[in-house]
Amino acid sequence: MKKLILFSSILACIVIPANAAAMANAKNGFDTVIRRVIVFNLFYAIAVVYIYPHV
Repeated sequence: MKKLILFSSILACIVIPANAAAMANAKNGFDTVIRRVIVFNLFYAIAVVYIYPHV
């Protein structure tokens, strides 16, 4: 489980900006990256605080 949480963080650092880079408008891509990173960080924090200690 520890490796999965670490791998998801590394994967998100690569996948989120790569998906947004394909957008035609740079401003929309930047806004998309910021929103997705915030959402990912919220889910990551929830997973680390509530799910990880029970495993």
